[in-house]
Amino acid sequence: MNKIKIEFELNVPSGSMVFSDSLPEFQIFGSFDTNTEDGLKKQTMAMARIGCAHGFVGNSCPRVYRVDDKTILVANVPVDEETGEPKNTPGEYLAQIITDLWWYSFVDAEEYERRGGKKHNGFGFGRIKVRPGVYKFSHALRTNDNDNELRVYAIITWVREPDPIKDYLKEFRELNLTTEQIINHMLKQWPNMYTGDDAIIRAADYIFCVSGTGGDWHPNGFIQYDPDTPIEPVDLVVLIFDKVFNWYPLCEYSALVQAANGEFGLNPSFAKLAKNVARCIVKHGGVSSVCSVKDNHKNQALAIECLEKLEARYP
Repeated sequence: MNKIKIEFELNVPSGSMVFSDSLPEFQIFGSFDTNTEDGLKKQTMAMARIGCAHGFVGNSCPRVYRVDDKTILVANVPVDEETGEPKNTPGEYLAQIITDLWWYSFVDAEEYERRGGKKHNGFGFGRIKVRPGVYKFSHALRTNDNDNELRVYAIITWVREPDPIKDYLKEFRELNLTTEQIINHMLKQWPNMYTGDDAIIRAADYIFCVSGTGGDWHPNGFIQYDPDTPIEPVDLVVLIFDKVFNWYPLCEYSALVQAANGEFGLNPSFAKLAKNVARCIVKHGGVSSVCSVKDNHKNQALAIECLEKLEARYP
């Protein structure tokens, strides 16, 4: 018996769905720990908020079936050992999702095209006509392990007439978070990592000096680690860094260097923080217990170069 874990809705006013394992036109900034059940749920709900039904199915390559005019299944059915063909199918076979990335993604076709999606019907990519309306996805994080039984990953059910069309792109383009909002959330999310008098400066070190931090830089010039970062104003104040600190060694992959070189833009709040970090390293030295004196001098020289470039880009 399948245990349904997550329910969410997808508005399909166009009467057409596009689906594949992943649709890069629909993206959240930051990430969750998808090695946990909680992280999988959060990933699914965050994607649902931007207009994409996105569910984890493992490396199962499930098939899509139309049961009736209101119901679609994402499922795997038992296979006949002699013919290798599915048997006892639950409805009209529509397509198969090739799960290179272990997820399915369903979106409204017109929303997909608004985001620059291509009109194609390649292998593992499907486009189906459906009754226009809002569809409830009942998604199972776990299914039975019996190859001789139907495995249902998602039951997709028409529940009502279409909701008004939501401008997801407008919301994305208008989102703009400050360093205070991001760091405040970092301090709450990882209290054991960011604690004590140096909590804020350590967060800034992680943002701009540590390479490969896992965050995503939004086109509006801020980094996001957690897609659920609150957008409400916060009381946190980031003061001028003016002390000796064990900064992580800068390199070509550090956000400070990349931003200084124009690889991505910074909003005013993050430009201010970047210059704050660079000035502190320039003034007090890039001292790090894991680096030699020579490397620390190199780190300081790189910070001077970054500060000059940042001052020119963000006067």
